[in-house]
Amino acid sequence: MMNEDKVMLPEVQASPHSQLIEKAVSGNASVEVIEKLMQLQFNWEANQAKKAFVIAKNEFLKIVPQIIKTGAAGFDSKDKRSRTEYTYAELGKVLAQIKDALIQCGLTVSWKRGQSDGTNISIKCELTHELGHTEDSGWFEAGPDATGNKNSVQAIGSTTTYLERYSLFSLLGLAATDKDDDGDGADPPEYISKKDVDLVVKMLADRNIKHQMFQKWLAMNKVKDGKIENIPVDMLKKVHDRITKKDEDGK
Repeated sequence: MMNEDKVMLPEVQASPHSQLIEKAVSGNASVEVIEKLMQLQFNWEANQAKKAFVIAKNEFLKIVPQIIKTGAAGFDSKDKRSRTEYTYAELGKVLAQIKDALIQCGLTVSWKRGQSDGTNISIKCELTHELGHTEDSGWFEAGPDATGNKNSVQAIGSTTTYLERYSLFSLLGLAATDKDDDGDGADPPEYISKKDVDLVVKMLADRNIKHQMFQKWLAMNKVKDGKIENIPVDMLKKVHDRITKKDEDGK
């Protein structure tokens, strides 16, 4: 079991502007001068918070336990002649595994939700340090998962959990494994799931990006055979950013 004592991170230095503000106020300085000093104070605190965030996140990655896949699922081929089974990391159990490491480093995670076009569900994960600095994963987007005879509410819930899991992994730099190998060799790359593949294909189609050009980009980034199904899980955010950037640039 992980030691629950809080990790000793470097102390934040005292602000060099506090005394200046006090002197300005007591000396009846103009409102403009006080406002400029307070802005300097705000900028300094924001910079200190960002530094503390980076240190805390690095420490988190050092102490976070290995994430084990505990869920199992599968899907049939379109012709119903074959079935693919796979394992995945369940969001609730992942959060239970990383909770202590987050607390020790003064970090918390949360999600923001949206429904961008009235159909697709949008999720982004946010990581916040106790001093106030926050960074996010960027928006992850997919349509409701209507497989398995789900009703509309269940379909939205399934996709929401799915996007929460992958945005969390992307933001924290996590990867899951089927089992703990006790150091007996490195794990093979974990590729994106069938659902991820379908999501990437849909994003390309929605933005009229040619598969051939995208596959060349994948090959340049050392994705096996330049195939979408061979994209590693930890590269999913980079792929997402690449596609949306092309959309924004109009290329």
